[in-house]
Amino acid sequence: MNLRLVVLIGIILTCFSYTNCTFKYSTELYHSLYSTVGNPNISSEYDCALRAFTIEMAAYIAPPAVKTNWTTLTQSAFQMNQCNNTLYSTYQPSNHHHKAFNTPLKTNQQTCYHKIFVHDIKGNDLFDGTFEQPKKTMHAALSLTRILRTGYGNENILCIIIRGGTYYLGTNATSTSSQIGAIALTSNDSNLIIENYENERVILSGGTLLELKWSVHAKTLNGGTIMKGQIPLSISLDQFNELYIDNKRAIVAKYPNGDPATQGLYAKDPGFSYDSQSWISPVHNPSIEIHIQEPYRNGTVFPNYQLGVGGGASVFNPPTNFWSTASPPQGNNYVVPRGLVVKSDALPHIRNWSEPTTGLVHAFHSGYWGSWIFEIASA
Repeated sequence: MNLRLVVLIGIILTCFSYTNCTFKYSTELYHSLYSTVGNPNISSEYDCALRAFTIEMAAYIAPPAVKTNWTTLTQSAFQMNQCNNTLYSTYQPSNHHHKAFNTPLKTNQQTCYHKIFVHDIKGNDLFDGTFEQPKKTMHAALSLTRILRTGYGNENILCIIIRGGTYYLGTNATSTSSQIGAIALTSNDSNLIIENYENERVILSGGTLLELKWSVHAKTLNGGTIMKGQIPLSISLDQFNELYIDNKRAIVAKYPNGDPATQGLYAKDPGFSYDSQSWISPVHNPSIEIHIQEPYRNGTVFPNYQLGVGGGASVFNPPTNFWSTASPPQGNNYVVPRGLVVKSDALPHIRNWSEPTTGLVHAFHSGYWGSWIFEIASA
């Protein structure tokens, strides 16, 4: 059976609301429609301090690949230019390295009652797991610890020592949980230590290594080339939602082009469009309403608790929602639009799509209250 990887087309649209919208082009540094990240109810002194603190904390866990442009990226995302009159106008990310973030706690391996070694290159899952004959995969090492428990008991500490390399936890999976890149541990795995060997760098990947044979699919009008590769039958396409090429995350084909990792609502170039024209009204599906009379807090925005069950809330699991009553306070009844109409020139190449229904539409709520993701039923 031949499988062809179908690239999902993501269209990010805004003004997806229950009221009419008017858009006006602006040449300001930040589009007037983006508004700002500032909160009118908080003084700039505290607001800017919180932004600076957020950037500093994020710098500790940011991958090295993005730290080259860290200052520019974070100042743009958090609009630090709005803090010119505060202490944080020339904010720079901290260059101090906190030991807690960079020096993992090392185990005294003398506390290990038994050690099992894993080596991606030199290992073999038929080996016994010693330093000289290591296992190849994490799954095999974990299975061995469970076998050893029957003889060593649950009180003794067992250690899995991983040699340097990348380990794909989604490869050769035998259960649903490990198929999506997880190792399921239970209470029977107590007193188990998993760590890297000395100072060797270990990467645990939740994915599967794809060694594909590439071929030319088509040429683009601007001289580019679209490549394709056949995905192995062992890969579940329903769970294939992320791809890395040469350790860099690949961006799903989308309109307009952009990188969600470096763009967004408050960026100068947000990476989404304002090409929605109208939405198709939803079908109202009333819920069973539950109203709690006590406690009642008079003079507050939400004086008492309420809940809608079923009906419009059926899209949730469990099928309940605070906003799924007829008249929720400070809001409208929760409904989901049946579709939308985009401007005639918004998607000039849609007629060339071989399978439009494999696409996805990302649409903001009115006022940017979160976003919806829709599968395309028809176009």
